[in-house]
Parts: sequence; C-alpha cells; structure tokens
Amino acid sequence: GAAHGQVELEFTIDAAGTAHGVTFVSAPDTEIGASIAEAMRVASPFEPMSEAVRVCLAGDTLYATFNF
Repeated sequence: GAAHGQVELEFTIDAAGTAHGVTFVSAPDTEIGASIAEAMRVASPFEPMSEAVRVCLAGDTLYATFNF
C-alpha cells in the first residue's frame, strides 16, 4: 500500500509571508522529510500577515506537522 506517516517542520515566516529556515525536525525517512520541507519552501511566499498576526507570529519559530 501507499506509505503514510508524519513529518514535522520547523521554520519562521516574516511579515511579508516568506518562509525562512525551513527544516524537518522529524520524518519517517530523510528523503520524505527533505521533500516536504522543499514543498514548503516552494509554496512560499504566503499571503502577507495582518497586523494582529504579525505581532504574534512574525519571526517566531513555528512548528507544523504534515500527515501523509
């Protein structure tokens, strides 16, 4: 069957919506982790942050878990 699991990424997003320092923290396989981290880099930039979100998140280290 198809592979499945979770990949956890660590990154920051600046106020303009650009992701920086995207790395995988955990993954069942190095290639899968690297592939999902690259997908996040390619998807960037995201919508610019609103003022309320910018105050809370811009420049902070964020973690996201992706299930596949």
